[in-house]
Amino acid sequence: MAPSIVLLLLLASACVHAGKPKADPATASNVVVLVANDGLPDADIFAVHDGIRFRVGFVHSNTTVALHVPVGALEIGNDLNLVVHQIGESRDYVAGTVHVAGDEVAELDIAPAVQFSTLWVRSR
Repeated sequence: MAPSIVLLLLLASACVHAGKPKADPATASNVVVLVANDGLPDADIFAVHDGIRFRVGFVHSNTTVALHVPVGALEIGNDLNLVVHQIGESRDYVAGTVHVAGDEVAELDIAPAVQFSTLWVRSR
């Protein structure tokens, strides 16, 4: 009977969790991008790293959203390259590159005429 009690205690201790689960490092180190879409078409937002596009999110027409870019989608030195693809349009708009430090937020304003859109960085 003693071996079955020991086995039961071992199984019970295996089910116990110690503390809170650790935060996912990718989630903890995202860069926030506030996107205001003042244009008529909805838009997909992409971050570009080494020529590869990573879809960051979707922004409906006339709305503002906070998107989170994983640090892996940044260029070396925390440079953020963004591309806007307006739904139904054949060409993409390259918003440009900004340097984002840990205490900063990037903001992208998509203008009604997309070529007049702006990308900049501000403190939180």
